[in-house]
Amino acid sequence: MSRAPGGGQSIRRSSIGTRFTVGTLVLVFTISLVASVIEGTLSYRREVNRLNQVLSQIRESHIPSLVSSLWLTDHSLLQLQIDAIARFPYVSRVEVEDIDGTLLCSGSSGQEPLQAITEKLEYAHRGSELEIGELRIYIDQVGLRRGVAKELLPAFAGHILVIIAVTIIILLFFRKQIASPLESLAADLEQRTTAQLDIPLVLHRRVDYPDELQVLVGSINILRSRLDAYLKERELLVAEIHHRIKNDITFIKSLLVLQAGQTESPEVSLALNEAGQRVSVMARIYERLYGDDDFLEVALRPLVEQVIQDLLELSGLPPDCITMQVEEISLPTKLSLGIGIILNELVTNAAKYAVKSTATGHVTVTILVYAPENTIEMKVVDDGPGLPEDVVSGIRKGYGLTIVDALVAQHHGSIVFANESGSVVTVRLPLPAAGIEPKQAG
Repeated sequence: MSRAPGGGQSIRRSSIGTRFTVGTLVLVFTISLVASVIEGTLSYRREVNRLNQVLSQIRESHIPSLVSSLWLTDHSLLQLQIDAIARFPYVSRVEVEDIDGTLLCSGSSGQEPLQAITEKLEYAHRGSELEIGELRIYIDQVGLRRGVAKELLPAFAGHILVIIAVTIIILLFFRKQIASPLESLAADLEQRTTAQLDIPLVLHRRVDYPDELQVLVGSINILRSRLDAYLKERELLVAEIHHRIKNDITFIKSLLVLQAGQTESPEVSLALNEAGQRVSVMARIYERLYGDDDFLEVALRPLVEQVIQDLLELSGLPPDCITMQVEEISLPTKLSLGIGIILNELVTNAAKYAVKSTATGHVTVTILVYAPENTIEMKVVDDGPGLPEDVVSGIRKGYGLTIVDALVAQHHGSIVFANESGSVVTVRLPLPAAGIEPKQAG
């Protein structure tokens, strides 16, 4: 198994060297097999020609002697001649039968299938041919084929050894020249980050050949250089955009605060200050984006700390009236923006109705991530008089809670209001599939 680039799911990897070696092995084995078949066929034909030469020699030199011995009824000499014929290659048995039925034979007496070659023995007497017997030569065709195969077996074994040796050499050479440099290149690419795009890749070889691999690495370096330039240009552009947005939001907040200071109505002043605080939350998020050079995610804990600090400064509350427990995680920008605004509204309500109404009021903010549901839970608890029943039941909602409901629905979450020795508001929002390290609920 091999690890996918970027730390993804493992996938099964098939080696180029293995496929190349197997293909070479099959090709060379096929060629060797065909060559062995051709060589076997030629060897069989050579042996058949040799046998035909033996039969011609028997007809030319031995049959006349057999006829003479048979005519003279010299059976001892005839037997010697038959024995001599039986010693020829691939001649298994020789029989001579005269016209009286007397049979002389030599050679194997087995019952294996043999090919019989029959020759009439005729004696020339006074211008006529007198048949005096018959010669039967039994050829061992199985032995002929077995002899050819036995002769080819060492040659075929030698071919197999050559195939194995050539395959091993090809595999080692291929691995050294191609497979190993490619594996090193892939590992180097997998370990590189976007911050290392300006560092060129190199092939780990003793000698830099101007071959296809070197051209490939050169092309990859060119692409990486272009990508590096594009990413840097994009980062500058996005940073400039976020910087301008942050400045514009800050300017809007300043206008709201200025307008709140000039109005004579306390209600209008409070509404403008609350609107300014909501805008301030968005400004803080863009400030985090611009400061951390990460335009996709926002660290949650610093954002929550800043929102609470701004609320304390705006409301003039004591710094120890709000405590928090927030996990060290980073969330996508859109989700962070929603959590920041929701937190601002809930803590503002808690501070307004719990801390300001009692001298010892206290607010606790808890934000945790839970693995089984893959959700983030935000809980705002105070020890004040609690929420009105129509708010708990959802019948009545103020402007701030209407904003909270809209944001929770936008992120497909849920919100629960309860009174437990004070107000308890619990918000649960689903998390993205990647990028979060959740903890078990306990």
